[in-house]
Amino acid sequence: MTGYLVDRNDRERSKKERLERELADAERLAAVGRAAAGIAHEVRTPLGSIQGATEILEEDFAEDHEHQAFFGILKEETRRLAKVIEDFLDLSRPMRIAPGWVSLGRVVRESIAAVSDSAAGEHVALIVSGDDSNLRIFADADRLRQGLVNLLKNAIQMSPAEGHVEVDLRQGQDGTWIEVRDSGPGISPGEEEQIFEPFFSRRKDGTGLGLALTRQIALAHSGTLTAGNREEGGAVFTLFLPSPESTENSEARGTAGKPEKTVESQ
Repeated sequence: MTGYLVDRNDRERSKKERLERELADAERLAAVGRAAAGIAHEVRTPLGSIQGATEILEEDFAEDHEHQAFFGILKEETRRLAKVIEDFLDLSRPMRIAPGWVSLGRVVRESIAAVSDSAAGEHVALIVSGDDSNLRIFADADRLRQGLVNLLKNAIQMSPAEGHVEVDLRQGQDGTWIEVRDSGPGISPGEEEQIFEPFFSRRKDGTGLGLALTRQIALAHSGTLTAGNREEGGAVFTLFLPSPESTENSEARGTAGKPEKTVESQ
């Protein structure tokens, strides 16, 4: 009986600490999100005008004209900036998910297909380990795909040429674990939590929004996203999604069967 009470107290203390961390993260992201939303709305309209003007001006030049290359750069950069704005707005809006039973293997394969060109351009191999043939999870497929693509892009960008990125899938009674491992330099001491903050990036051209959004997706599913280093080198990101039946995740059980879940101010 004493052992049982000690274990229960440990679980309750761990849960309380996790909830306090999540609340602090949510409050910080809410403040950042409100500021980002104001900036994004101000930038969106002129950005659309720039994109439209570029397409009109491009028509005045032949396809083989030397200036066509500049129009290509201009259009690509405006598209990239538009994506950054959408990420800003995603941080400022309530995270809405519509969970249902989906094939995890299919979501993973679609996510890998979305980043395959980027991996090939960086000469990084993509590897999936674990049998995904019968893995089904209760999640929002679109949001999960968005999160996995962010993790894969980050892993590809951090891996050296001729390196590899591995996706490992495991499922147990409590839920599903998705690990994305890279072959890069790893995470510097003290940055295990900082890398999930908006606008923090280890890359010069990074926005620091992808990992922040992916953690919000995990939290919206009552799950977690953590980061660490591998013993053999490189970083590993672990996305955990609890099963609806898990006795350790009553909040997840409460979402089972509901058509939509909203996490405010995430």
